[in-house]
Amino acid sequence: MPQAYRPLPKLSDAEVERFRSKINMRGVDDCWLWIAARDEGGRGMTRLSGRLHKAPRVAYFLATRRDPGQRDVCHTCDTPACCNPKHLWCGTRADNNDDRDAKGHQIAHRGEKHGNAILTERQVQTILQSPYSIVYLGQKYGVSHVTISAIRHKRIWKHLHA
Repeated sequence: MPQAYRPLPKLSDAEVERFRSKINMRGVDDCWLWIAARDEGGRGMTRLSGRLHKAPRVAYFLATRRDPGQRDVCHTCDTPACCNPKHLWCGTRADNNDDRDAKGHQIAHRGEKHGNAILTERQVQTILQSPYSIVYLGQKYGVSHVTISAIRHKRIWKHLHA
């Protein structure tokens, strides 16, 4: 089962107090930032009953008494380390992705700005307009023919037009 969807264990009063001690609780409407360990995306991580859990999921559970189960715990504030229950809402992965896209957060990480990008936008434009085979173009630009096919079929670099 993916870490994000692990059922939350029953927490003792001491575990709840320990969890809350790792949150910088400021004003009622401010972000309450997790001040302990975080994952690579900036979300707080906590160990409960020997297993890692995302801190916003635990904060949501403690505030609502509902385990999010297979759903994501999303942030209205878009601050991954925030554990303020007023900023948290439960939704599907599609809801979370739609919220991200509506706020334009994904846009900053596409194309050349994506951390794994090998090609430039100019190269992709050339690939889109080229009559050459995907195998030839893959060799020319140092990427796989699968990448060239994905570009041409708009599975990646979809924001560019030929």
